[in-house]
Amino acid sequence: MAEEQHNKVDLRSAAAYFLVKWKLILLMTIACAVLAGALGYYRKSHQPAAPTVSYEQKVESARSALTEEDAAFTEQVYNQYLTYYKRLNDWNAYLTQSPLQNMDPYNYVRMDLQYAVQSNNGDAIQAFSASLLGRDHYKEIAADIGEDDAYASYLNELIVLTNVAQNTGTSDQSSGGEGGQTELIKEVGDVYNGVLSVVLIAGNEEQLDAMVNVLEKAIEDKSAEMGQNNTWVTIRRIDTVITENDAKSLLNMQQMALSPMITQQTNRSNFVKNTVETMTDEERAYFDLLCAKQEEKEAAAAPARKIHLKKYLAAGAAGGFFLSLLILYIAFAFSKKILYALALSENFGLFVLSRFRVGVSKSPLGGADVIRGKGLEILGGSPGQTSEGAASLAAEVLGMMRRDGEGTLFIACDNHTENVLSVMKQLQKDLEEISQKSVTTVLGSPMENGEDYKALLGADAVLIAETLGQSEKETLWKLIETCTRNQIDVLGCASVLDDSHF
Repeated sequence: MAEEQHNKVDLRSAAAYFLVKWKLILLMTIACAVLAGALGYYRKSHQPAAPTVSYEQKVESARSALTEEDAAFTEQVYNQYLTYYKRLNDWNAYLTQSPLQNMDPYNYVRMDLQYAVQSNNGDAIQAFSASLLGRDHYKEIAADIGEDDAYASYLNELIVLTNVAQNTGTSDQSSGGEGGQTELIKEVGDVYNGVLSVVLIAGNEEQLDAMVNVLEKAIEDKSAEMGQNNTWVTIRRIDTVITENDAKSLLNMQQMALSPMITQQTNRSNFVKNTVETMTDEERAYFDLLCAKQEEKEAAAAPARKIHLKKYLAAGAAGGFFLSLLILYIAFAFSKKILYALALSENFGLFVLSRFRVGVSKSPLGGADVIRGKGLEILGGSPGQTSEGAASLAAEVLGMMRRDGEGTLFIACDNHTENVLSVMKQLQKDLEEISQKSVTTVLGSPMENGEDYKALLGADAVLIAETLGQSEKETLWKLIETCTRNQIDVLGCASVLDDSHF
């Protein structure tokens, strides 16, 4: 029934269908090869000719038009111009990757920490902040917050460690400071005291916690490391301030970080305006050639590719071959017609009692078309099964009828070509002879003819005959549903393949 329909595709039968259509595959393969060859020929005939004057010759000609002094000046200008170009490229990378520049000033967290530092060496206090965090620490923080090593390279913008004394000016370790400066590293006996300031900036509190954890561990490790060199350092946190979304502070830090880039852009603009644009025509021609050096060298290093027509032909043939297989497979798998005998059992649940091959192939090669013949044999059976096959099938059908009692057998055939009807009429004749006319047989097309449909409803059993390549799946399903609804016994089916119509 309709809800029980299946659409399994037998790959062996699909391959057999390819064999039947081998001439179509060959035609498409040749056509695609010819088209690809034409494309290759077109590209080959329209390849740009090699330049008659090389880049080196152009440069030499432009340089010879200048004095040695002017040539040296032009080369110096070019090198300076190239330096600006490289530095601006570096700034572009910085703007893309910098966590500070990409942080939202209205959605971040800042923590300011202050630590009291004591040591028996005043220089150790000054050096503590400078050597506290290394690249491994930044990589650890980046990993903890789910970022890569490239992100770690810019983390020093978000973690700022300074000795407060360095912020207010250099102060010595004596009892007084110079110039009215506050002395922040003081000696009391043999002990020196100082203050370490740390600023942490993060997108959220989880990232901030990751920074603090690494920082505290680094402080502990650094104190222990200094203690091994007869220099002891003790440090304790004395103040913690957390600020959220202080846009003014972050915007100021971002602007300060961009100041060198802005200066670089201004210097470059002035350099171009005051130097490059004031060069003589001869100097500018030489300068422009030097600027085009990379592009010219790459073009010279990459000679025109040699186009091989054979490769185009082979690629076109391969593409046409596989494209034809794909098209044929889609046509085979989704065809509305029944194309192979195995589909009757796999998709319709019918017993295939016999396979018939009739007719003569209309192929130009006729019976000599071995490839097509092999494909038809897999799809529908071996040729020459008409008379003997009908007699064998009639005997089996009669046996099925006698088990259920004598009655009327309807042979349902939806094909009216002479070759197919001759097989069904032979089957009808054999049944009447073997049963000695105790079994009444009716041959017709119940899904197409109203009188045949009435005859089907009065039959005790039905034998379905399907013509491969011509009978439609939907018609067969309607016939099966009709028999099921009216409790008509479906004995099985016979497939018929007419070579002249496949």
